[in-house]
Amino acid sequence: MKFAVSVSVWAQSDSDRIYEWIAARSPQGAVEWHRAFERALEKLQSDADRYGSAAEVADLDRDIRQSIFRTRRGRAYRLVYVIIGSIVHVLRVRGPGQSSITGADLQ
Repeated sequence: MKFAVSVSVWAQSDSDRIYEWIAARSPQGAVEWHRAFERALEKLQSDADRYGSAAEVADLDRDIRQSIFRTRRGRAYRLVYVIIGSIVHVLRVRGPGQSSITGADLQ
């Protein structure tokens, strides 16, 4: 199934903060991270329903899914999303060491 992908304001803010954090340490690393992020969003267009539930699903009582993408150095990042009809709504982006999603993170 083909999905449309919608990135929430919160997810865009998350990705901007991650990019800026990486860019302050490695401009090229930030560029590579952004490429991996964009590829992960593209994969959601065709494969969103194939990824599993996010760890937070039990606490939040919603069918929240996650797609994990990695940088060249192997650091894992998560796209946290829901599927409503044929639209994938990316709710948040989480990086290594960041806290789990809470109900307040989804408001």
